[in-house]
Amino acid sequence: MMSIWPNMSRACENFREFEQRGLLLPGTEIYDAFSDEGRALYAKQLEEGLGCHGVNAWWCDSSEPVTPEWNHKEEPEPSRMYQEYVEEAGSCMPMDRINAYGLYHAKAIYESQRNKSGETRVMNLTRSGYTGSQKYGTVLWSGDISASWETLRRQITAGLSLSASGLPYWTVDIGAFFVTEGNVWFWNGEYPEGTADPAYRELYVRWFQFGAFLPVFRSHGTEFAREPWEFGALGEPYYDALKKMCEERYRLLPYLYSAAWQVYKEDRTKLRLLAFDFPEDRTACELKDEYLLGDSLLVCPVTEPMEENGKAERERKETEDPKAADPCFRRRVYLPGTIGWYDYWTGKRYEGGQWIFSDAPLEKFPLFVKEGTLLPTMEPNVCTRRMEGMPVTVKIYPGKDGTAVLYEDAGDGYGYETGEFCETRLVWNEREQKVSCETTGDLRWRKGDIGFEIVRERRI
Repeated sequence: MMSIWPNMSRACENFREFEQRGLLLPGTEIYDAFSDEGRALYAKQLEEGLGCHGVNAWWCDSSEPVTPEWNHKEEPEPSRMYQEYVEEAGSCMPMDRINAYGLYHAKAIYESQRNKSGETRVMNLTRSGYTGSQKYGTVLWSGDISASWETLRRQITAGLSLSASGLPYWTVDIGAFFVTEGNVWFWNGEYPEGTADPAYRELYVRWFQFGAFLPVFRSHGTEFAREPWEFGALGEPYYDALKKMCEERYRLLPYLYSAAWQVYKEDRTKLRLLAFDFPEDRTACELKDEYLLGDSLLVCPVTEPMEENGKAERERKETEDPKAADPCFRRRVYLPGTIGWYDYWTGKRYEGGQWIFSDAPLEKFPLFVKEGTLLPTMEPNVCTRRMEGMPVTVKIYPGKDGTAVLYEDAGDGYGYETGEFCETRLVWNEREQKVSCETTGDLRWRKGDIGFEIVRERRI
């Protein structure tokens, strides 16, 4: 993946070619993505400069592409920020399209790669999108955010709001792009020592846990390196917590890949407001810090530091039952609906429609699985290629009848559009305590054996 922008230096040949053909937005170095000819030329230059050398994924930064707010030292008022954007963008592009530039820019990337071969799926990580961007292989991220617990809390709301608009793939800069405080308003992180500061390490771990349970999992930022070993070594708490989340993300790849198929096949979204699935539950509909990933996983990220929450939790327990007081960190969680929920880590079952306090030590966060779920999993490895052909274990969470589809295909390319895939339909019969499965489609893509495991509470 390479970072590319829609504007270019006036000193380069690419710029001169656009200028000579009149394919720049007026008064700018930005190419005219609204023009068929402009998109075709951008795609041609992209292929000649990068694609022919093996680059096949794109990081489309500044795809707004007008950002006057970055020129201020102090943060402008929202009304002034919006006015300046409308005025500057409207001076170089049609006023009724100023928010849609990212859509047309994504179209240029998509059509270029699809017309070339179709062997590699289009992957466009883009900072801005618009209604319809999803059909061009886009993944949106939340931009250049700053490191604080408040920012982390707001990311959850932002992601759910965007997903509700119909754009299914969204992600964040795990740990935030800006970590320290700079000399401009948007560079306002709270951790001048960065990864050397235990407080930032804790924030990063919690952000990493949230990011591992988003449609796309990625870490990125400036000032400090973000590799797991920057946060400690094997056997140390922060490193071990990051390692554990990586492993859980890979363990759940069969589930996540099957959920991606549902996004394509049924126009669904992976990141789901609880209101989508529990519209009659008023408490669930008002929550801003819990969500479903796919149909079955209830994700409850930790959004405050352990010291602050731990103190409040100890005081609560001392008030209710002095004998029960302990330093364990917990998060208050609401379990929606009238169904049962299983703790992902322990297998303990809870009834829905209630608040509970769930253990949340540094290495894990509250994560629950809906009863009746058939959850396809696989033993994690260092990369997906080493996991091909390995057995799939379907974990059954009893309590009601359930169905699921395990989806498999070539892993790349667009053969799935013409039937090159297989689906294994999984059915759990609660009364008989039996599971059945049936595979249909192109059986070449049935890659490994399927085993089953009924989840019970694990007692320590």
